[in-house]
Amino acid sequence: MDIESRWPVGRQQTASMVFRQMKVQTRFAWAALAAACIWAAPGVHGSASAESVVVHVVLVWLKEAGNADHRQRIIDATRALADIPGVIQLHVGESVPSNREIVDDSFDVGLYFTFASVDDMRAYLVDPRHQAAVQEIFGPLSERYIAYDFEDKGWTSRPVDKFAE
Repeated sequence: MDIESRWPVGRQQTASMVFRQMKVQTRFAWAALAAACIWAAPGVHGSASAESVVVHVVLVWLKEAGNADHRQRIIDATRALADIPGVIQLHVGESVPSNREIVDDSFDVGLYFTFASVDDMRAYLVDPRHQAAVQEIFGPLSERYIAYDFEDKGWTSRPVDKFAE
């Protein structure tokens, strides 16, 4: 089976397009890592306490790309996971359209979690609520998803009231 026949009608891609998308995803991973490190640099946000966190980034491509209802179901299911022990932060939202070549905006929903440790992230991944969301929401609605995990050893928390300034 050639690569073009594996894509749904209207989403056919050539091998060169798939390779380009993989290159963009690699650039995204490095950009996400760099942004997290810059944002978390000690002293940047006025906090003197630095600690280590584990960051879990997930990008989701829907089976029905752009389907607003399916996108919202993924977002709502993700927000419900915030109550799982070990989750420090959770951010979830739609891809931001961009004309910049370096930006991969082909995904539908992006998720960003932080955990205090790798063990906390691993416990989250096997939590029944996470497993149910994957089986009942993510799996049925997603064409695919990809995760990036990394440890930021210089994370500095930003007090919520700093956003109001």
